[in-house]
This record gives sequence, structure tokens and C-alpha cells, in this order.
Amino acid sequence: MEEFISYILKSSIWLTLFGLVYFIFLRNERYFFLNRLFLLTGMVASLLFPLITFTQIIIVDGATDNVSTSVPIASQVTEKELNPLMWQNILAGLIITGALYFFFKIVFQTIKILKSIRQSRIDNIGSTKIVKSNHFPFSFSFFTYVFVNPSLKEKEIQEIVAHERAHIAQYHWIDLVLIELIRMIQWMNPMAWLYSHFIRQNHEYLADRSALKSTFDPAFYKAILINQLVGGEVISLGHPFSYSLNKKRFIMMTNKSTSIIRKMKPLIVFPLIAIVFYAFSEPKYQYQPVQDENADASLSPKNGDETKNVTGIVVQENGQPLHGTSIIVSGTTTGTISDKNGSFKLNNIGKNSELVFSFVGYKTVKISPEFRKRMEITMKKDTVEKDTGVTVIAKNDNTGEMPIVMVDGNEKPYKIINTIAPEDIESIEVLKGASAAETYGEKARNGIILITTKPSYKPSNEPVVNTEKNY
Repeated sequence: MEEFISYILKSSIWLTLFGLVYFIFLRNERYFFLNRLFLLTGMVASLLFPLITFTQIIIVDGATDNVSTSVPIASQVTEKELNPLMWQNILAGLIITGALYFFFKIVFQTIKILKSIRQSRIDNIGSTKIVKSNHFPFSFSFFTYVFVNPSLKEKEIQEIVAHERAHIAQYHWIDLVLIELIRMIQWMNPMAWLYSHFIRQNHEYLADRSALKSTFDPAFYKAILINQLVGGEVISLGHPFSYSLNKKRFIMMTNKSTSIIRKMKPLIVFPLIAIVFYAFSEPKYQYQPVQDENADASLSPKNGDETKNVTGIVVQENGQPLHGTSIIVSGTTTGTISDKNGSFKLNNIGKNSELVFSFVGYKTVKISPEFRKRMEITMKKDTVEKDTGVTVIAKNDNTGEMPIVMVDGNEKPYKIINTIAPEDIESIEVLKGASAAETYGEKARNGIILITTKPSYKPSNEPVVNTEKNY
């Protein structure tokens, strides 16, 4: 549902972009054919451009990334989610309900027209079929059919047919089908309704120009337009003869040359397209590996071992991606986290390295990297009911000593890590090496784990320990 809603939102923004450009710069111009191409382009763009996503590469320094640590640690702790799909389902349901309403409205209207065709007299003029019917108080075209009232005089019918045949000859029905499709799925977007008006109005300008070229009496043609000015429903897939009949339509019938510069106005949309694509682009983080001076040299790529890139995906047992999984190269500070699709990538990994995958509530996975194919890691939930704390394997391989643990600024026994429930933790940060020693002194030479709890956390009665003791 998230993808569906995202598509509708992006589609609405694309249509609004083209609609605003047309309204501000093009609606009063007399190059009607160029305007039609512009409006058509806007409709096609609103349907196709949401399917295109560009990626921007963002380089992240591994030294500043909290998940880059020499020990495998839970990368994030989140509260129990309620139901993230609930509001998406409601919104998607509203969109679909509205779309179905307008779809069936068009279907019923089309059935009414087809019924009128079966019950009326039809005259053929070339490929155009003239339907003389009393079912509609106005004249209009519907694909290759032209509806006229049989009470009209023959000369009036000729002028009306000349106008409507222009709609048919120029395949204006294609534009109408597209905009009705878009209006069905974007019925909540005001621009979709305004865009439909722009298209129909431009069609009338094109048909008027064509009809005036074939008529012997332009004044009589304009008089017929006024005589046809009656109320009635707008046919979704048809062209009413007197649609948008106002002073502006008569003004647009006059010939007026347009300079080349003015015809360049539609190009204004191109930089705006680039801006919108940039706004919709998705960031792709690439972590710059940083070698810790305290890391075991035997595991470092600097020892001359061949290094390669590793890509893969982390999923749950049900196959769903696991976003935010910590992936660490054991014994180094090189690491990353899986993105919203569960994907990850690590560069310059030694062939003898070991990857450690960890996430709160799931069993830690240790595995050798695979360079020849995309790795797929399945994280299994930790079913041990009592083990609800944060598990940190933090033994220093060189000295056998444990790092310092600070909870809300107070030093605590190392074992307190496994007594704090995940839902009580606001954040976890691990410092080691020079950065830890500079801030906390020589006592932090084996590293320091900083835990910040939530206000609702109720600490145990563990005493503050002597800072000179080793753990």
C-alpha cells in the first residue's frame, strides 16, 4: 500500500507541475497545437515519471557512524509498533473508492450514449456517423459519432458537424481517455479537474480554427455557438459543441502571429522537471571504511590479503526485509546498516574476514563473506523469553578485559547491560581507542559503552562502581 500511495502522490505532483506551467505561461497563447502537445506530455509524465527514481550517492565517514564499532552491537532499539499499515490502508481505500465511483459514472454515461445510438437515426459522412437524437439538448461528438438535435436546420447541422469532425480527425478522444483515467485515480487533486478543463478548452480552440477555415460565413458559425449555449452535463468522453463558450473563446478565434521566442515558453518546464526528479531521488549511503589503530592487524585488509566488495540482503524468517540490521566486519570498525529494502554493501573486505549481523530481538549471525554472489542473510528471532536485554559481546581480544559501561552518565557493572529491556533504551554508542581515551581517560583504554535510557526507565539498585576496577 505504501508504494501505491507514493505513486499517487508523485503522480499528482507531476500533473500539478505541468498544470501550473500551462496556467501561468501558456493558457493565453495561440499556438494551440503546441499547447496540446504540452498537455499530453504532462499527462504521460504524471503516469510514467513516478515509476522512475534516481539515486544520489552519499559518502559517510565510518568513523562517525555509531554502528561502526569493533564489537557486534544492536544497531537500533525501537518501541513496539502499533500498526503502521492502518492509516495507509484507510487512505488507499478512500482513493480506490473514489476511483471506482468515477469509473462507474463514466460507464453509466457511456451506456446512456450507446443506448441513444441504437434508438436514433444515423447518417454517415465518410467515417463520421451523424446521430440525430432528442435524448441530449446539446450537440457533441463521441469518438466517431456526432450527436445533433433533429430540430436544427440543415445549415446549422453542417457547421456543427464541421466543428465536431475536427475533434474526430485530430483524435482528441485520446486526450480525453488519458485525462479521465488520471482524474479517476487523482480525484482528490484539484489540478486533475482543472487540467481536464485545460484540455477540453484547448480542443475547442483547435476545432474552432479548423471549422472557421472551412466555413463560408464565420459570423453565422459564431451565431450557432451562441444558439447552442444551453445547460447540460459534460460528457466525460465527448466534446460538447458549446463547451467553454465565453468571450475568450471568441478572442482565440482571431488569427494572430506568434513569435519564435513566445513558442519557446514550454521549455520552462525542463528545469522544473530536473528539480522534481532531484527532490524524489533516493539517497544511497556508502560508508568510507576507517581502520582502527587498535584493531587486530591480522584481520585488517592492510596485511596484504585480497579485498573485495560484498553485497546482500537481510530478511526475517517470513521473507520481509529487516531494515536497520547492523553489519560489522569482526575485529574492525568497518560496517554499515541495511536499508529499508534490507540491502547492504561493504567495500574492501578481506577474503578471510568474518561478518557479524545483529539486531535487537534477533539472534546474532556470524558468517564469512561471499564475493561471487549476492548474500542473503535470514535473521531468526531470539525465542529465549528471559533474554530481553541488549546483548553485547565486548571482550577485548588483546587483554581479555571488558569495556566500561556508562548508563545515563553513571558507571555501572558490566552485567547491567543484559538487565535493561530494549524498550527502556533511547540510544547506544560505543567508543574505543583514542576517541574513548581522550574523553574518559586511561580507564577507557578497553573501550566504553554509553547507554542513554528513556525517562520511563526505572534503574535497579546496582551501586556505582569504582572507576579504577577492571571488568
